[in-house]
Order: sequence, then structure tokens, then C-alpha cells
Amino acid sequence: MENPNRVDTSKLRKEIRLALWAADYIYEKYRDTLVLFHTYDGQHMERSLHFKHRAVDVCLPQVVRDVILNELRLFLGPEYDVLPYADHLHIEWDPK
Repeated sequence: MENPNRVDTSKLRKEIRLALWAADYIYEKYRDTLVLFHTYDGQHMERSLHFKHRAVDVCLPQVVRDVILNELRLFLGPEYDVLPYADHLHIEWDPK
């Protein structure tokens, strides 16, 4: 995983750290590179899980996007949301 903006990961909950590990593994499996954009820094909605250290924003996959997203969703399960946006992928731990 690359972290070019040197965003702070020290406060992330272990559940979202697991999600980052899984995303990094799956991206590498398909010869893509995971790039971390934001944890609790940046512009987020007021009630965002970023501020609870339960969400991250990473780069969108550059290759086999749908395959990577589906595999990540399957690995993480229903307690996680994996949401692609126009310019990033939002991953959050949000147990129901």
C-alpha cells in the first residue's frame, strides 16, 4: 500500500485496518497498487465514519475494477461498505 500524503493511520480501528490489509492483498493479487488517500483528514460529511476512525478512502482499482470490488466485498462481509465514487473508493466498517 502506498501512502503518498502520509495520512495518519495510527488511530484507525482494528476492523478498518483489516479492511486495508485485505484491499492491499487483493489489489496486489491483480497487479494493482492500493493508494491511501484519507483516514479522518480531508473533507467529509459531518456524520462520516471517518471521524470515528472506521472509514478510509483509497484509489479506485485501475484494472479489473468489478472483480476487485466484488472480491473485497466478499472477503469483508456485510459489516463493511465498499462504495466506489467517481474519484475514490470508500471503505467503512459499519456493523448493522
